Parts: sequence; structure tokens; C-alpha cells
Amino acid sequence: QWLSNGVSSTALTSYLDCNLKFYFQYVAGIRKDKTINEFIESDVFGTVIHDSLEYSFGAHLNKNLTQALLTEIQDLTLNRVKHEFSERFGARIKTGKNHLIWMVANRMVNGFFESEKKCLKKNNYTSYKVLELEKKYSHEIMLNGFKINLLGKIDRVDIVENQLRVVDYKSGSVETKDVSFVMSELIEERKKSKAFQLMMYSYLYSKSKGVSNFISGNFSFKNIKSGFIPLKADKTKVPLLITDLEIEEFEYQLKEVLVDIRNPIRNFSQTESLEVCKWCDFKTVCNRD
Repeated sequence: QWLSNGVSSTALTSYLDCNLKFYFQYVAGIRKDKTINEFIESDVFGTVIHDSLEYSFGAHLNKNLTQALLTEIQDLTLNRVKHEFSERFGARIKTGKNHLIWMVANRMVNGFFESEKKCLKKNNYTSYKVLELEKKYSHEIMLNGFKINLLGKIDRVDIVENQLRVVDYKSGSVETKDVSFVMSELIEERKKSKAFQLMMYSYLYSKSKGVSNFISGNFSFKNIKSGFIPLKADKTKVPLLITDLEIEEFEYQLKEVLVDIRNPIRNFSQTESLEVCKWCDFKTVCNRD
């Protein structure tokens, strides 16, 4: 039933992180309690930053990004962050923990734009444009006679000096080792889930647009000084160019995951990584606490 409704990149990443968590959320349909929260939660924090960047960059799509324009977008983003938090929490953002979280969001936004301006100056870019923001993509594949609709929403697509990039924002930390991989690791190594997600977005973009020869990567707001962190083939120092071959190889890995999920005798089990459990909504359900 779950597969027929569409398979998101988030769901597949959840499966690779912890297949029991995946079972609770996507198969059993157990949902997180919707309670009124006094404090800003991590998921809201990430959503506010995403929505604010979409709002501010959205007014300047296909425009060449300059130092002056980036500063203008930066101010617009900071104002939007304040508006988004105020809409959700009112005067509570002015005091205590919520105020501190708002200040952290502002620091991350400022760090992001200062990093962008520094990169622009250092590399002397003459052409840097944001083309798309928060756009949904889908692609149908057949698996043993069963039609599966793959879904994903790409945070940003831009072009830098004729190099097309698929970009995913992360409010958490991302390191180069997280997105350096060989194809077989994507479904065998839980620690490569960020690389899997980027390849999933690359796959959807390539199949939907009929394009290849682009790169993909993360902007991490936790370690924003790293700038754009691209996918890399294991033990190489240059960004991985997503060609038709990479798309074909990823599709094979993707189908392996889907076959595993559809296995009727599949036993769903807890992850061995306590780090995954730390922020899991179901850790009390599976008695990991």
C-alpha cells in the first residue's frame, strides 16, 4: 500500500538509517503526536530557514548573484526568519530559549551569506544564478511488474560558471566523508545516507529533465564555512560529475533497496546506531530508551 502511494527520498533515507523507524512511520502509519510546543523544535527550525531562503531567493531567480545582490537577499532572509518565528511563537521569541534559537538561526543565515560572498570573491565568478527553489520532482519505474512512483523535493538548482548544481540544504552537520562514496556503499553503509539522498535527487532531476553532466552537494548550516560540499567518488578530490553512467548505476542500487522493502518475509529491526535514535520520534515505542 505504501509503495503505491509514492516513495519519497526522505522515506528511503529513513529506511537506510533505521528500517524499524521506517516501518513505524510509513508502513504502520504511526504519527508523531501533534502537541502545542512552548519551544521551537529542530524540525521547525530547519523549516523556517528553508522557507526563508525560498522566499528571499525566489524574488531573484535567474539573476546574476553579485556581492550587492547577496547582501540584499541576506537582509530579506533575516527579516523573513523573524516573521516566520513570530508567526509560530509570537512574543515568545523575545525571551529565553526561543530567543536564543532565533539568534542561532540568524547566525546561521549570516554565516551562509558571508560564505557565499567570500566564495564569489575568491573564485571571481562572472556568472552565478539560482534557477529553481523547492521544486517537486517525480519519476515512475517498474519493479517486477509493479509500478512505483519516486518522489522528491529539491531545495535548489543553480548554475555557476556554466556548471549546473543540484543543492540540498542541511541544518545539521555534513562532512566531506559523508558524501564521498562508491555506489555499493549507498545501501550498505548507514553513514552514507546523505550521499544516497543527494544521488536520489540527482536521479529524479536527471530523469525528469533529461539532463546529465551536473554536480550535486550540500550546504550545511552547522558547518557553513565549508561552503558547498559536493558529492565525490571515494578517494577523489574533485566533485563527482553526474553522468548517464552514474544515474544508471544508482538506479540499480535504488531497485535493490525497493526489492528489500517489498520482501514479504522482511523483518524490521532497530538500527545499531544510537546516534540515529537520539532524535527519533519512535524511540519510546521501540523501547530503545
